[in-house]
Amino acid sequence: MIADYNIYSLSNKQRLCFCTVFGIIIAGSLYLFYNSLILSLLMLCSCYPALKTYSKYLAEKRRRELSVQFRDLLYALSSSISAGRQMQEALEEAEETMKLLYGEDALISGELENMVLYMEESRETVESVLEDFALRCGVPDIVRFADIYSISKRTGGDMEKVIRKTVGILFDRIELEQEIHTRTAQKRMEFIILAAMSPAMLLLLRVSSGSYLAIMYETLAGRLLMTIAFLLTALAIFIGFHIMRIRL
Repeated sequence: MIADYNIYSLSNKQRLCFCTVFGIIIAGSLYLFYNSLILSLLMLCSCYPALKTYSKYLAEKRRRELSVQFRDLLYALSSSISAGRQMQEALEEAEETMKLLYGEDALISGELENMVLYMEESRETVESVLEDFALRCGVPDIVRFADIYSISKRTGGDMEKVIRKTVGILFDRIELEQEIHTRTAQKRMEFIILAAMSPAMLLLLRVSSGSYLAIMYETLAGRLLMTIAFLLTALAIFIGFHIMRIRL
């Protein structure tokens, strides 16, 4: 069970791999723009703050993976509720279904296993295990589902009708979000290619005709132009990343 989905603890192997790749990219880019080995080595210090950003990215990726798996859980719960099962029984059946779909090591499989275990051994209610799951994961759709179920349970509403309608709304929303993510995959790849164009062109010019760029590294005006080019490239990458983060 993951205590907090908003925090992703990187392993030593992940840290090493990221620092190696990031260090090569940032140091290589700085060397291409400034032709300074000292400046390139100094920029390696940026690996530490970049690790935090990478950790947040992996945490968000994990929550998105959980959201997709939760979509299939909603479908399984809807089928069980429609067949007359109680919510606890529906969760128990869904556990087996999710293990068949995603395997026992999947995020949703582990969460359902813990829910069922708590309800059977610790006599926890369905509301409490769903609320705990929603608080730990922070996925908006899971939080909404837990809130709606808790309110419906307390007010004595038509649980089958409420669950079925809620599942339908959340299912459509998750489907739309997944479709948007799939459709923008090509644009994300184009963005990565465009972001690499400036360093790639500099590398090509330095390899093919290094003397052509000598004035850019030896004069004040050249260094100023290189600084402007580097900052504009970094700004474009920053804006691009934010544009690609589409949320509903």
